[in-house]
Amino acid sequence: GPWSVVIKKVIPVLIIFIIFFLLIFFVPNTKVQFSAALIGSVSGVVIITVFTQFTGLLTSRAATFSVIYGSFAALFMFLFICYVFWATIFFSVELAYVYQYRPAGVVNEGLPQSPATQMTDGTNIMMLIGANFRDGKGATTVKELLDRLVIPYDRLQGFLDALSNKGYIVATNNSRTSFIPNKPLDQIRLQDLVDHLYGIGTIDEMSRDTAGEAVAKQLAEKGISSLGTLTVENLLQRI
Repeated sequence: GPWSVVIKKVIPVLIIFIIFFLLIFFVPNTKVQFSAALIGSVSGVVIITVFTQFTGLLTSRAATFSVIYGSFAALFMFLFICYVFWATIFFSVELAYVYQYRPAGVVNEGLPQSPATQMTDGTNIMMLIGANFRDGKGATTVKELLDRLVIPYDRLQGFLDALSNKGYIVATNNSRTSFIPNKPLDQIRLQDLVDHLYGIGTIDEMSRDTAGEAVAKQLAEKGISSLGTLTVENLLQRI
C-alpha cells in the first residue's frame, strides 16, 4: 500500500539522521549544542540522499566500467562510496562547529548580557587559563576556551581583551591565540577580578549620583567585597 512505500523511504532517511546526530552530538570531546548537531545532521542526510541517487546511476553503468577496468571497477566504486560517506561526516561535523561558534551578527534587543553571566564567563576563562598554567600545561589556546566553555567567539575575544587590558592575562604570540596569567595566581584577587567584570568602574559621569548607581554600588560593596582576600590560586586549590 501507499504507507509501505512511505515507510520504505522514510525509515532509511531517519536511520541515517540518527546516526549522524549521535556522531555529532556525543562523539566530540566537548559540549555540542542541540541546534548545532541538528543542523549538521540534516545537512548530512541531504548529501547522503542526493548521493544515493547518484550511486544508482553509477550502478547502472557498472557493466560499462567492468569492461574497461575489469575487476577493479567494483573496488573503485566501493572506495568512492566510502570516501563520499566519510567526507560527508566530516563536513557535517565542521558545519555544526561553525554554526555553534558563529559570530553573533545580530544585536539582541532588550536587556544586554546579565552581570551574573558576565562574571561567570569571565571568571571561568581566568580559572581555566590559570589551571592550565599551574598544572604545567603552558598557554591556553582560544580553541580550548571555545571547546571547554562553549562561549561564542566574539564574546570570548571581548573577555580576553578585557582581561588583557586589566593585566590579568597576556598573549604568548602575536596572533593572540594563546594566553597565560600575567602575574602569579596567588596575587590575582577574585574581588578585583569580579569587580572589573561587574563593571562598577565603567559608569559614566552622566549616571553618577543617581539611584541606579547607588544600587549598583550597594551590590558591589555587599557582594563582591565578601570575597575578601580569596585569590585564583586559593580557588583552584578548592576545586
